[in-house]
Parts: sequence; structure tokens; C-alpha cells
Amino acid sequence: MKQVYKRIKKCRVCNSKNLIKYLDLGKTPLANSLIEPKDANKKEMRFPLEVLYCNDCYLSQLSTVVNPEILFSDYIYRSSISTTFQNHCAQIVEKVSEMINPSKSELAVDIASNDGCLQK
Repeated sequence: MKQVYKRIKKCRVCNSKNLIKYLDLGKTPLANSLIEPKDANKKEMRFPLEVLYCNDCYLSQLSTVVNPEILFSDYIYRSSISTTFQNHCAQIVEKVSEMINPSKSELAVDIASNDGCLQK
């Protein structure tokens, strides 16, 4: 059987083992795991939903990585489909640009995107 998920033992950025769990929401189903009414009695896969803090580089990160074959096998959410979300992203970019006044040579990274909607 394929590994369902793996636990994070080192920071994803700096490889430190100096991690502290500061939030534990128990085991939860995947966010986009939708159950068909005909399957309502089937047991749903659940995964630990915990957040770790790296004391060395200050990154917050999830404590587990779900196997991509499981995570994305029935993944239905795409940011760019929602006009409301596209407008929200445009407003974020406008407000942040006003706050920091970036130069054209500066790099912007959209870390949490699933399809680059904010980066566009």
C-alpha cells in the first residue's frame, strides 16, 4: 500500500529540527473531499491537521504532507474560476503596491496559490 502521508521532522526551509507544534485541530478530511450522497455511509480518510513553528527561521508549516496522488486525485478547486476571487486578488495587489511601492525589478512570489491567480 502507498504511503498515505508523511510527518515533517525538519523545517521545510532551513532543515532545522527545532520545531514546535502550536496548533492541533485533530484529524480532518481533505478540504476538497466531497462525499456523494450515495457514499455518505463510507468512512472518509482523515489526516492530522497540525501547525508547526520553526524556532530557527520562524516558518509556520503543516506537520504532515499528504501523498499527492491522494491529495489531488479528485481536486476540484481552481482559484481562477471565481471572478470574486480574481477581483479580491486584484485588490490585494493594489493595496500592497500602495503600501510598499515596489520597483519593477523586485520579485513577488505567490506562495499559497494553486493556479497563479494572485500572481497574474
